[in-house]
Amino acid sequence: VPSFCLLIDTPATISESFYKGQVMLTLKDAAFQPSSALRHSAELAATLKRCGVNSIVKPILALYTDGGPDHNVSHASVQLALIALFKKLNLDYLVAVHTCPYQSYKNPVERIMSLINLALQCVGL
Repeated sequence: VPSFCLLIDTPATISESFYKGQVMLTLKDAAFQPSSALRHSAELAATLKRCGVNSIVKPILALYTDGGPDHNVSHASVQLALIALFKKLNLDYLVAVHTCPYQSYKNPVERIMSLINLALQCVGL
């Protein structure tokens, strides 16, 4: 099961694009690595550490996710996982929002996934 993370290069001006950055892909075995909010938080912390984000002082993290059960901020399990991520990364501010139902095309990662789906055609994972 693929999981994508887009580390957005924040633009200097509003006229620049938010759809630039580094795409990280994590592959999981659906049978032995079930999806959960805590697993997503742990993967995100590992991804940020691997990219060297912790070495740069960035005390604010903004998460923009789809409204799936592992990302829905109204669920208690997701809230607890986000609190753990907040403490692990020693953040000053954490913003977690999700797109409206059937509006995933507005999510930057969903746009990246369409390109990756084209690249992975006829490839067995």
